[in-house]
Amino acid sequence: MSVDMTGKNVIVTGAGGGIGRATCVKLAESGANLVLVDRDEALANATKQAVDALGVKSIVVLADVTSEDDVKNYVDVAVKEFGTIDGFFNNAGIEGKVQLMHELSYADWKKVIDVNLNGVFLGMRYVVPVMRKQKSGSIVCTGSIASFLGLPTTIGYNAAKHAVAGIVRTVATEEAKNGIRVNGVAPGFINTRMFQDIADILLP
Repeated sequence: MSVDMTGKNVIVTGAGGGIGRATCVKLAESGANLVLVDRDEALANATKQAVDALGVKSIVVLADVTSEDDVKNYVDVAVKEFGTIDGFFNNAGIEGKVQLMHELSYADWKKVIDVNLNGVFLGMRYVVPVMRKQKSGSIVCTGSIASFLGLPTTIGYNAAKHAVAGIVRTVATEEAKNGIRVNGVAPGFINTRMFQDIADILLP
């Protein structure tokens, strides 16, 4: 069943990646205009080419989701370009190093937490006020089966994805009265670049 999103405006972070690009294509097929957020210009532009072929409007905004200035900017650009933010797919994430907990450096731990947790928080922090003014909006955050299970050798990823589930539950209860829906998705193993990087290590 396809939902008609003609005229709706959606921000997607991690728009150049596997799940991000597939989601952008589905949104475009439904008629949504898109703000494609990624730090990789080539991947973001490849997604833009795919969605533009479907006849919707799209813009690329290069951003590091761990930078508060970058996050504020992609939200500001979305509002300036399209007027509203009807949907936000808070999706950007990295797998980090695949190591046992006692082998993982603090720097590598912080990097995963910064992208997968702080990036999600910052996106919500700047999108929610826009949706409050509209009195409407839908936010979807990408969790994982690692939001609920302990997957060995991915402790930073697991910790962050557990926390994303908590963020979703909290903001959903805070913002329901303001007409904002907040949900999470918890994908299993999908054959993306990220999964291949992990599989190459776990399944030599």
